[in-house]
Amino acid sequence: VRVRLAEGEVEPLLHLAGGADPAVVRAEALRMKARLVPGAVAANPASKTVLLLGGELPPEPLLPLGDLYAGEVAELAGGWSAPEPVLRLAELAGGVAALDAALRGWADRRDPGALDALPPAAAEAVRAALARGRAARLHPRVVPKRGFRTLCVDRFE
Repeated sequence: VRVRLAEGEVEPLLHLAGGADPAVVRAEALRMKARLVPGAVAANPASKTVLLLGGELPPEPLLPLGDLYAGEVAELAGGWSAPEPVLRLAELAGGVAALDAALRGWADRRDPGALDALPPAAAEAVRAALARGRAARLHPRVVPKRGFRTLCVDRFE
C-alpha cells in the first residue's frame, strides 16, 4: 500500500506545529497517514550511510535499504539522497565512495582506525556524527539482511 500526501494536506497542520519546519511537519503527517491505512507498513528509504551518520533513526519500522551504503544505493538507483548534514559529510570526506569506504571499515570490519583514511576534519565530523547516533543504533529495527553485518541488529560499541 502506497500512501501519499496530497498538496494542501500539510498546510492546515502547520498552525498546530508551533513554527516547526514544514518539511518535518510533512514527514510526520505522512507517517501518521500511513499508520491509519489498514495493512500498511511504513518504510524509510535511508541507506546504511544515512542511518550511521544521521543521528536518530527514523521511526518507521522497516528500513529496506538499511544494509546498503549510499554508493550501493546510487549504483542500483542511479543516485542517492540524504539529509543535508550527511551530504556535507560526504563532500568533506571527498565523496560518497571515500565516506562509504571509511564507514565500511569502521562498521563492517570493526577497524577503529578506518576513519583515519578520511581528511582530518572529515574524520572528526564523522566520529561526532557516529557518537550522536549511537544510542539510536542500539535499538533493533527490521532491516533486510544482505551481508553478515546488518545495521540495527549489530551492537556498535
